[in-house]
Amino acid sequence: MNESSQIPPIIEQCNLHKKSFATQRLFVEIILAAIVGITVCVLPVLFLKERPPNYEGVVFLPIVGESSEMPDSLQHLSLGITLAVGLALGIFGRGPIWLIGPAVVFAFPIWSLIDGLAGGGGHDLWPFEMLAYGVWSLIYIIPTGIGRLTKRWWIKRNGSIKITHR
Repeated sequence: MNESSQIPPIIEQCNLHKKSFATQRLFVEIILAAIVGITVCVLPVLFLKERPPNYEGVVFLPIVGESSEMPDSLQHLSLGITLAVGLALGIFGRGPIWLIGPAVVFAFPIWSLIDGLAGGGGHDLWPFEMLAYGVWSLIYIIPTGIGRLTKRWWIKRNGSIKITHR
């Protein structure tokens, strides 16, 4: 059996098996940040007793459209959790904060584009929607940067991050 038959097709298409470990790790960090970001924003909708109505004819993944119609308290909780995710990515991630921070909301413009192309009716002002996603994504540079500064401070203070077993 040759080596190329053992490589999954998606990895081979992206040529990730030929890239350095740092590039592979950055790719994984961005994808995981996007998945966690959209999951944290959508998950509270599942716990509502009364689900919001289908928002303006959303065609692709209606639960994402419903997440924008959550009560304000759940929207604030979701925002707080995603900011905490940005902080954690700054502490544990190794990628540049200008890439990892905005990756938290990376899935939303993609969802919006797919929904608009599939016939969703709520994307009439899509340039402004993309601008709002861009501004929203820049906000996540702040908690990611705070996390990175915290990590550097901790390493400088203690010499390194050591896990001790008792």
